[in-house]
Amino acid sequence: MAITKIHAIKSTVGKSVAYICNPHKTDNRILVDTFACGIETAASDFSLESNQINERGKPNPAYHLIQSFAPGEVTFEEANKIGKELASRVLNDSHCYVLATHVDREHIHNHIIFSSINFNSLKRYHDCKDTYREIRRISDELCKEHGLSVIKPGVEKGKKYNEWQADKKNNSIKLTLKRDIFDCIRSAKSYEDFLNKMKNIGYEINGEDIGEGSSKYISFKPKDYGNFIRATHKNLGTGNTKEEIIERIEKQIKSREEWIEKQKHLPLSERNLINTSDPKIQDNIGLSKYATLTNLKIAAEVYASAGSLHELNEIIESKELQIKDNRSRIVEIDNEKRSLSEQIRYLEIYERTKPCHDKYLEAKDKEYFLMENETNLTLFEGASSVLNKYGIKPESVSLEELKNKLKELEKEREQLKSHNSSAKEELAALKKDQEKLNTYFNKEKEQPGKDSRKDNNRTER
Repeated sequence: MAITKIHAIKSTVGKSVAYICNPHKTDNRILVDTFACGIETAASDFSLESNQINERGKPNPAYHLIQSFAPGEVTFEEANKIGKELASRVLNDSHCYVLATHVDREHIHNHIIFSSINFNSLKRYHDCKDTYREIRRISDELCKEHGLSVIKPGVEKGKKYNEWQADKKNNSIKLTLKRDIFDCIRSAKSYEDFLNKMKNIGYEINGEDIGEGSSKYISFKPKDYGNFIRATHKNLGTGNTKEEIIERIEKQIKSREEWIEKQKHLPLSERNLINTSDPKIQDNIGLSKYATLTNLKIAAEVYASAGSLHELNEIIESKELQIKDNRSRIVEIDNEKRSLSEQIRYLEIYERTKPCHDKYLEAKDKEYFLMENETNLTLFEGASSVLNKYGIKPESVSLEELKNKLKELEKEREQLKSHNSSAKEELAALKKDQEKLNTYFNKEKEQPGKDSRKDNNRTER
């Protein structure tokens, strides 16, 4: 499980980066990572593209993204790895950033400070609800991929502090009431049936009557609770007033009827097995014969299309392996893209600042020239150092070739992502068939036993 939040950095990029890279918080900077910038030069690196954009006012130079994990759910290294993947996917390897994983608290958390400008398109990052939802989606997706839990989206707003605390302990009276209303609506056959179900689980009800002269609001009093809780929008949110409850029940009934009607016209292969252990079916000879025959037809059609249960299991294993291999290759591509994007970024900086460096070498008063052009010269030295780390000689590398290679990787990634999406749909359908066959054959094994017991009972009588 990971919680995310983001805020703009107005001016103090250098101080913010220094804070998140604190050696005491990052295992002596072992858990610090940078992309297309340096820790000490981040402020200069971030502003490099800003100088090419003519904008009014002073836009935010950077953003600070925080990803926080539940205590004990991840290791330091895993949290750092997930942080890198989050930064890579959110920023598409097109924004400079500094990532630091803090391990000084019970909950491990990532800090990502990134430039507001995309160094490929020279467009600014637009921080809004949509981009934040995308951050949440990607973070949740990564948590699932790494086997972590995911926060279910909620709509609880404007709670009092004591209610918020109670919710945290899963002990809120109002939250419990809302869940009980939801459960009773879902299975209710009518408004009266809903009221009976609520009473059966321990609620006293006031104002349930409908029609002229009846109370405007319905109220519920939980068992062992002192007061009635009025079902208003303020107390329970939308969907829980008397009129809304009745409307939800009617929609639920209609939806149920439509689903039953739809099932009748579905091809056998798409139908679910009928639960023959249901007392309603067992007590009705006609329904029991219909259910048994229908289940036999469904199983026969699934079995015919699958070949055999053994073959179906092998296909499922193969499909799961394919998805796993595609996922591994996507991670490899992301790492290659990240490396390639950094090479392109520093090669561009090298080419942009080399004329300044050449002039410095020719300058008579080098100290004065350095003082006047310190930023460009620092960037040149940094770019040269990184390119050297990659084993790149700028004079013998084509920037255009690197960009084309990056495009090819992006194309391959999209194809793999599309293939995995299709493979997951196919896998879900195959597993559904597998479940039908397993369920059917298990019931068939149990059936003779049940019949023999009935025969024994008849004999004993």
